[in-house]
Amino acid sequence: MNLYEILAKTAAKYPARSALYYEGKHWTYRQLINEIDLAAQKMAGLGIKEGEVIAQCMPNCPSSVFIFYASAKLGAISYLIHPLSPVKQIIKFMEKSRSQKIFILNVFSSSLTPMLHQQGYQVIAVNPYARVSLFKSALALAKAKGNHRAKSFFFAPKGKIKTITRTDTQTAVYLNSGGTSGDPKIIELSSKAINALALEGFNIVGSDNPEMFKMLAVLPLFHGFGLCMGLHAPLVLGGQATLLTKFKAPVVNKLILQNEVKIIIGVPTLFTALLNSDGFAGPHLQNLAVAYIGGDSVPQSLLDRFNSLMKKYNSPARLLEGYGLTETVTVNAVNTLTSNRLHSAGKPLGIIDIKILDLESHQEVKPNELGEIAVKGPTMMNGYLDDEMTTAKTFYDIPGAGQYILTKDIGYLDNDGYLFFRQRIKRIIKVNGINVFPTDIERIVLNFPEVFEAYVIGITDQRLGSIARLFLSLNKDYTNVNPNELKAKIVEKIKEEMPVYALPKDIIILEHLPKTSVGKIDLTKLTSYEENR
Repeated sequence: MNLYEILAKTAAKYPARSALYYEGKHWTYRQLINEIDLAAQKMAGLGIKEGEVIAQCMPNCPSSVFIFYASAKLGAISYLIHPLSPVKQIIKFMEKSRSQKIFILNVFSSSLTPMLHQQGYQVIAVNPYARVSLFKSALALAKAKGNHRAKSFFFAPKGKIKTITRTDTQTAVYLNSGGTSGDPKIIELSSKAINALALEGFNIVGSDNPEMFKMLAVLPLFHGFGLCMGLHAPLVLGGQATLLTKFKAPVVNKLILQNEVKIIIGVPTLFTALLNSDGFAGPHLQNLAVAYIGGDSVPQSLLDRFNSLMKKYNSPARLLEGYGLTETVTVNAVNTLTSNRLHSAGKPLGIIDIKILDLESHQEVKPNELGEIAVKGPTMMNGYLDDEMTTAKTFYDIPGAGQYILTKDIGYLDNDGYLFFRQRIKRIIKVNGINVFPTDIERIVLNFPEVFEAYVIGITDQRLGSIARLFLSLNKDYTNVNPNELKAKIVEKIKEEMPVYALPKDIIILEHLPKTSVGKIDLTKLTSYEENR
């Protein structure tokens, strides 16, 4: 089944159950399928055909959901792009993916359409509040200031939908890789891979009750975590995806209070913001069932703060770590409410096999020994678009075990099968020939309440080969902190917990750490900052 077909199957089972919630409005599964079918007819009317790559440069809103699943119904390939990408980068993405049509919000049409149209691309403008709110739809239309040669999706003619022949193993979605040290690669994912992970949702959460699967869908859909676990999993399992275009702690608190959210997935900064917000603590936390965190270094202090608050208000929820990568859709291992271990990323999912391989020989190592994490399962990507060489290097055949993806991550499995992630291989810093793991330093630094983000890079040193340099940004409540005093405290703490060779040469405080198009720390820009000092 493709992404549309598996959703339609769930809709037939639960037609009257709420599937989607956005700004006070619910869509039942029946209504959701009707909206998707209407979108598919309009897309067919725009000439979109089976196998065509359709760029979707939009935030989390109902229209994004309708268009995404309508693409699947037509057999088109959805290429999800960060909606705030600069137009020159969007053009590069369009060229690389050979896409000719792009969906954007009508409020961005005046800034994006002229250059996109000049390059020969067909721009379809989407009103984010169409079929949501008449008043807000009118406001969005007024802000758009005309269509600027973009086609209006709302007024698109309906076309005939043809029977598609693509299988669920063929590529259905393009997602950009993190691109922390260069231009992102385009990862090809099949419907089968995305569906396989989504169907693990009940096992991850530990319940087969669809009513409990009310997911906060605030993580962006252009990232595997947000797309599969934030949106597709709750919809496939008969739950509810509660869409949020932009994260705002007070709004999330209200959604929890209204019992529209029971599960939250997010990155550390999201949970830090929630804990620091005035309305998060309270008896309404009993509405939460569980929360999952990933994407960046997770300080133990954050887990402790969240879980202590849950216990205080008798909430069953706990904040649990996991591990994954876009090349396998997202989650490969995760802690659960009934099976978890401190500092670990949990055990591999039932459909996933993880092996730890020696970095040089690629032979499997013993438990508790560090090596490269290799992943096998039905969630593996089809490959990198137009990059056969990198694809071939990423897949590795283990004799007698089959084909695995080499993650380029360092970690180990303990005696009980729990996975411990340590570091991206390319981020390891060799100081005088000794490995230094930046994430070990970052975890220490992130336990300071003054610190919002922390990132360590390696810089060349004539005497030692490489040394560490620490970049950080401050929490908004600590912007008046004395920087020299904070740096001194950080140095002392690192000295207490790590060998002297791991101590960063210096500490640089920035207003914001630079990000890539998928929201990860941009290593290239930090390195350029160092070179230009």
